[in-house]
Amino acid sequence: MKKEKLIFLIFSFIIGITIALQLKSIDDLTGGVASSQKSRQLQSELKSLRDKKLGLEQELQALELRAKELKDSELQEDYMEQELRKEIDKFELMLGQKEAIGPGIVIKFQSSDQESQQTALLTYNYELLLSVINKLNASGAEGIAINEERYVNTTFFQLVGDKLYVNGNPIFEPYEIRAVGNPDTMESALNLRYGVLWEIRKHYNINASIEKKPELKLPRFTKNVEFKYSMPVEN
Repeated sequence: MKKEKLIFLIFSFIIGITIALQLKSIDDLTGGVASSQKSRQLQSELKSLRDKKLGLEQELQALELRAKELKDSELQEDYMEQELRKEIDKFELMLGQKEAIGPGIVIKFQSSDQESQQTALLTYNYELLLSVINKLNASGAEGIAINEERYVNTTFFQLVGDKLYVNGNPIFEPYEIRAVGNPDTMESALNLRYGVLWEIRKHYNINASIEKKPELKLPRFTKNVEFKYSMPVEN
């Protein structure tokens, strides 16, 4: 863009100087009175100058048009790059490859009797935790973590002895599930009568509390996802 502006200034300067010199030459050569022959010669030279000026103006217009096209192209590329970055960020967020932050709820599981070991029952019945997570997903959660493990579509729970592993890493009591999404919607879905939290409270004597948060943070998924069997379809 700067190059085209510089060329425009140079052309304008040359045209102005050339016309000024030609007009000065007319006065110097004829003393203000031109003969018919000299008049025709000067008219021819003037026409030539006008033709050159017209050519320069056309070149300048072409340069300005090209400059505009380049600018529009750069703006379009910037826009496409920004949109592509947004799409990448969105998919990385969906896959858990990025930390997530936003409003949501925190669900904590604690024994009603502080001296009891009731929460250990959740370790051996971790399908109850999975039921809570499934209910959160069904109610529009945009990100979930249990303790410090991000829950994604490849997350797996595994009981080894008396320890519960999530994503291959051990997690310990007390268990805490955090979910980013609409706090009211998720809370209502979990507090349904005869729902999973009702069952945990009623049959396992565990206090499952829900706390709404205007902002909470979820850790990123730290494992590398490898596909053994599926691959993208090529057009």
